[in-house]
Amino acid sequence: MARPLRVRLLSSVTTLLMVFGLVAVPVSDAAAQPVDGPVHTLSSDGFVRDWLILGAFPNPRSKLETLDWGYHKDCLESLGGERRARLTPETEVSFGQQGIAKTRRAQSATSGVFHFDTVYGRTDYELAYAFCHIHSDKEQSVTAYFGSNDQAKVWVNGQLVHEAKVARSCTARQDTFTFSLKKGLNPILIKVCENWGDWAFVIEVFTGEYLALERQRPLARALGDIRRLDLCLAGLPGDVFAADRASFPQVQWENPYEAEKLLGRFPLRVRWFDTHGKQVERPQGAGHYTALVEGLSPDGITIRRAKRFQCENVSPSPPQRGDETPTPVAVSEEIAPILNMTGAGTGDVLGLSYVAPIEEQERAAVVEPSTGTSAQLLDRSVRKGQTCLYWLHLPEGYGQTERKWPMILFLHGSFAQGRDLSRIGRPVPPPVEEIRKDFPFVVVTPQCPDEYDAWPSDLLADLIDDVVRRYAVDARRVYVTGVSLGGRGSWSLACDYPERVAALVPVCGGYDHPERIHRIKNVPVWAFHGDQDGVVPFARTRKMVEDLKACGGNIRFTAYAGAGHNISGRVYRSKELYEWLLQQGNE
Repeated sequence: MARPLRVRLLSSVTTLLMVFGLVAVPVSDAAAQPVDGPVHTLSSDGFVRDWLILGAFPNPRSKLETLDWGYHKDCLESLGGERRARLTPETEVSFGQQGIAKTRRAQSATSGVFHFDTVYGRTDYELAYAFCHIHSDKEQSVTAYFGSNDQAKVWVNGQLVHEAKVARSCTARQDTFTFSLKKGLNPILIKVCENWGDWAFVIEVFTGEYLALERQRPLARALGDIRRLDLCLAGLPGDVFAADRASFPQVQWENPYEAEKLLGRFPLRVRWFDTHGKQVERPQGAGHYTALVEGLSPDGITIRRAKRFQCENVSPSPPQRGDETPTPVAVSEEIAPILNMTGAGTGDVLGLSYVAPIEEQERAAVVEPSTGTSAQLLDRSVRKGQTCLYWLHLPEGYGQTERKWPMILFLHGSFAQGRDLSRIGRPVPPPVEEIRKDFPFVVVTPQCPDEYDAWPSDLLADLIDDVVRRYAVDARRVYVTGVSLGGRGSWSLACDYPERVAALVPVCGGYDHPERIHRIKNVPVWAFHGDQDGVVPFARTRKMVEDLKACGGNIRFTAYAGAGHNISGRVYRSKELYEWLLQQGNE
C-alpha cells in the first residue's frame, strides 16, 4: 500500500538537503573517496581551466640539456614520483637546502591558457606542476590538444601520454595526442619547464563523440542573431487578431530580409494550439493561441519557434485576404510538453526556440533511464562556448512507467561559479540506501559559468527546454529555487520566462526590477529571507513581495526574525515546502 504523501516527504527530506548542500556525499559514485581538488568534466568547452599548481622548482640554465636538467629530474620523489603523485591543496615538497614548494589553486585565463606568471610573477629557469582530475562517465579514448612554453610532460592515470622537448612560445593546439580514461576520476599531472620569457601551457580534451559531432555539424549562424528574429502576423498591427475570423492569420518573419540573410530562403509550416496545448484548425473564440512555426533551412538546420498571439472579440483591423488554414497535424510528443504550459499573461511570448542540425544523430536522442546522479552538459552548439555543466538526479522508479516527473531546478550562490562541478560540493541526493526510493523529483543543479556576473535567464530557459525534451519531466511542474545569487536568478528567470515556471522559491535573493513583477502574478511564489541579512538586504525581498501582492500575485513570505544570510538550512528542511511545491501546476 502506498504511504501517505506526508510520510513519503518526511523520509525524503534528506534528499533535498543533499541537493542544497546540507548533507555530505562523494562527488561521484565512481570516486572511492571524496576528491580534494579540482575536477574537470568533459564538455564542448574542452579547456581544462581549474588546477592545483605546485612549484616553483629550480630549472638551472647551467644544466639545460644535461641529465640533471629539470625536464629529466623528478621533483616529486617524496610523493612517490611523478607517475604516482596525487596533489592536494595541502601538498608540500622540500627541495635543495631550504626550498619548499606548496600547492595553490589557480585558474586559466579566459582564453584557456594558464600563465604561471599569475602565480609566481615574472621569473626565468624554473619549473612547476599542474594537477587536477578529469571525470569520465565511461571508459573511453579522448583527444587532447596541447601547447606549452617551454618543455612539458603529461601523465594521466600514472602513464606518460605526451612529451614536448622543445623551447617555444605557447599557443593553443601545438600538439595533438590521445589517451585513455577509465570510468570515474582520472588524475592528470602536467610538468612545464620554463627557460626564459613567458611561462604557460594550455590543454583541451574532447571525446570522440564530440569531435565526430563537430565534423558532421553544418555551418551554423550565431544563436544570438537567430533569436532576434521575431514572428509577426502578416498585415496586422501588433500580436492581436480578431475572434470572428474563419481562419488563423498568416504568420511570417517580422524582418524577412534579415531572416533570409541569416538562414536562407525556405517555406514555413505553421500549426496553431489553444490555451490547453490542443492543436486547432481555426480560432475557437477569444483567448491566446500559440503558433508553432517550423522549417528546414537550405544548409540543413531545423528551425522551430513558437510565439503566443492574442485573439480578441473586437477586430483590430479588417480581415486580411489570402489567409489559409494550416493542414492539421497531430502534435508530437517532443513539442506537446513544451506547448502545454500555463501561466503566461496576455501578450506574453512563449520564447521556445530550437535550433539544431537535421541529421538524425543530432536530434534529441531518447535517454535510457538511469536512476541516480550524473554530470551532464547543455551544449548550445551553434555558438561555441555557450555551455553549461549540471548535475542531474533521476529518482528511483524513473523510466519504469510513462509517468512524467516534477522537476526542481536549484541555482547555487556566487561561491560555486565556474566550469568544475566539484565546486558545487554536494549537489545531488545521497546514495539510494540513505533515502526512501519514492523521492518524487527530478533534480537539476546547473553551474553558472564564470563569465557571467549573474544567472543568465536565456541559458536557464534553454536548459529547462533541453531537460524536458530529453527526459520524462512534466513541463507544467518545473519548480525553480535558489540561494543568494541563485535567489536573484530565480526571480529573474521567472520574470523573463513565466510560462516555464510552475512555482518559485527564492531564498535571500534580491531583484531590483519592480516594473517587471507583474509578469509573475500568475506564478505561485514562496519567498524566504532573514530580517538581519547583512549580505542581501531584507528590504529588497520585502519590496518584491509587496509589489507582487499589489498586482494580485500569489505570494507567501516567510521572514526569519533575527536571522542573517545563512538560512538555507532552515528553508530546505521544511517538508511543508515540498508538499506545497507538489500542489503547484498539478491541476
